[in-house]
Amino acid sequence: MPRYAPLLLLLAACSTADTIPDADGDGTADPHDCAPNDPSINLDAPELCNEVDDNCDGVVDEGVKIDTWPDQDGDGYGAGSAPRAGCPVNGWSDGNDDCDDKDAAVHPGAEDVCNGVDDNCDGVKDAADTTWFADADGDGYGDDTTAVATCSPPEGYIVTGGDCDDSNVAIHPGATELCNTLDDDCDRTADLGYETTWYSDADGDGHGSPLGSQTTCAPPSGWVLIGDDCRPSEGTAYPGAPEACNDIDDDCDGTTDEGFDVDGDGHYDAVCSFGDDCDDLDDTVYPKAHEVCEDGLDQDCDGVDIHCGFSGTYASADATVIASNPPVTNAGGHLNVGDVNGDGYDDVVTNGYFFSSTLLVTYGPLTEDVDLTASAYRVYGDSATVYGTRSLGVADVNGDGYDDVALGAPYGVCGTYIAFGPITADVDLTTDADASLTTGSSTYGGHGTDVGDITGDGVADLIVGAYYTGRNAAGTVYVKNGPLSGDYDKDDADSVLSGTYASGYAGRWIRAGKDMDGDGIGDLVIAAPYENSAGITTGTLYVFYGPTPSAADLTDGDVVIAGPGGALLGEYRTFSQGDANGDGYADLAAAAYSKSEAWLFYSPITATDTSGADAELAASAATGFGTGISVEDIDENGTGDLLVGSGGGGAGGAYLYWDLAPGSYTDADADAKFTGAALEQLGYSAAYGDMDGDGRKDILLGAMGLTGSGTGTGGFIVEHFAW
Repeated sequence: MPRYAPLLLLLAACSTADTIPDADGDGTADPHDCAPNDPSINLDAPELCNEVDDNCDGVVDEGVKIDTWPDQDGDGYGAGSAPRAGCPVNGWSDGNDDCDDKDAAVHPGAEDVCNGVDDNCDGVKDAADTTWFADADGDGYGDDTTAVATCSPPEGYIVTGGDCDDSNVAIHPGATELCNTLDDDCDRTADLGYETTWYSDADGDGHGSPLGSQTTCAPPSGWVLIGDDCRPSEGTAYPGAPEACNDIDDDCDGTTDEGFDVDGDGHYDAVCSFGDDCDDLDDTVYPKAHEVCEDGLDQDCDGVDIHCGFSGTYASADATVIASNPPVTNAGGHLNVGDVNGDGYDDVVTNGYFFSSTLLVTYGPLTEDVDLTASAYRVYGDSATVYGTRSLGVADVNGDGYDDVALGAPYGVCGTYIAFGPITADVDLTTDADASLTTGSSTYGGHGTDVGDITGDGVADLIVGAYYTGRNAAGTVYVKNGPLSGDYDKDDADSVLSGTYASGYAGRWIRAGKDMDGDGIGDLVIAAPYENSAGITTGTLYVFYGPTPSAADLTDGDVVIAGPGGALLGEYRTFSQGDANGDGYADLAAAAYSKSEAWLFYSPITATDTSGADAELAASAATGFGTGISVEDIDENGTGDLLVGSGGGGAGGAYLYWDLAPGSYTDADADAKFTGAALEQLGYSAAYGDMDGDGRKDILLGAMGLTGSGTGTGGFIVEHFAW
């Protein structure tokens, strides 16, 4: 039944004699026809790309819009950097192929005229240009010295050159050579016009043998006027020939292979069959020469200009600095870097990870092995109040210019305790904490902790995760804006972010302070590693762009990324903020150490799970790949470098990827590899810091089983950036 049948029935009920008008006869009654006088527009008409509602459904050009580009010169061809969705109406074209959109005479298909312009947009200007030569004597050959390139030649110019005397019509290529002292055929050999001595040139190199000659005006083929060939049977050897490195006197100067150790470094040019010098003009370049990193030269001729910093494999036992023998066990579980004493050198803060309530603050510079018992300050608490260390943070939370140290202690009163820098003695946080935020017993507050500026005021803020709170251990994250001084509890928080999934443990791990959306304000990343929102213990990372709202559910985050099944995404703080592609936005690196997989997400992030990552990494043999992860541009080339720890068990290790582009990678693709010794668990944590004050970031790797020179377990190593 037609779509206007109800109206017909109504009209029939009023008067069977009445009819519904259809002025244009297109089958659609005028009351339903949006263009009653245009038969091409009706309810059954196909929708065309013409900026007209052809099918009277109230929508213009639905489903038929195409990409169009501006056509400024009206020649029907468009050009532009970005198309619009629409129809090719006046001023717009469905093509993006006009090479000059300000000249209507220039476009694909136009006639290419001789005007110095690429009229038809084929990438070639004046394809008809030809080289012409003046033919003054009219012999059909032009003088090469008069060559001009033009579309239309001057009068008297021809396309064939090669005339060696353009004033004599009898002299040109192909003419008969006469005994007249002239080079009649322009082959550069003139008959002298009288008898002279000629020499046999058996090898055809233009130089004859001094041992074979005859006197004649018209010599046989293969005889020349010069008899100075030292090797008459070899066409590549004659006076003036280029010297080749072949154990032959090619230029007949009495010396063999001269010029093939130009730089005098004792190595012959690689063009020689026995040569091995890849640059014979530089005496610093030869096999086994000292290689200088990233100077554009391959000094040792191995085909590689080594990357400054790190390349190859490094053993922990050979590290520049080994910081070991700590006063607590399992030091190196986490590493943070900052300037706690304000001397301009980076300092290292590490912790005893399992139930110890102590942070170790080690001041830089670090250039030699370190005994942590003797050199590190302890920041600690008692077992009843400040107990258990699961997280730490380093940043200036009171605005005095010194970085401060935060210890997350989830097993006592539960919360995070802060000691202000500079720290000049051991600090008992039980009585001497400068600031704290507690969440109450059994909440595990402080299991996740970080300090970073997420409000944009230049002072770091405190973020504390209490994963065993909320809706059946969904977890809660509390933000207390800096500057901080004194003790706070969860009710003093400026922002409360709540988990929504039971037993998701949101806030178990936290990272904060890097700007991921380009607004100049640091942002916050929260891990809920036990969420099952998208599968079995996938884990989820939530990103909130700073400043955070006063209250929100985590599902309202600006970015929400779910891991694959069994990933426990973000567990053990296996995520980091840093600019990986050099665009000014901090990106997100994340790992699932239980699956030995890691991912890199470029900001602004649009992915909702790990399948949308820009780069993915997987380890073929490494255990716990991703336990430590960090991103920073340490070689200062504008692109961030990714460091992935693998300290899940045994010796452990770490992998460095320079300038990681989008794609898929394995541990075998790493540009540098760091290996631990038995049971060191090297790479359980990873960080970058300038530990020797040379202006370049060094690599720090935590190793909870490190023994070094002492008997205590745990610590970290420093691998200094190599110039």
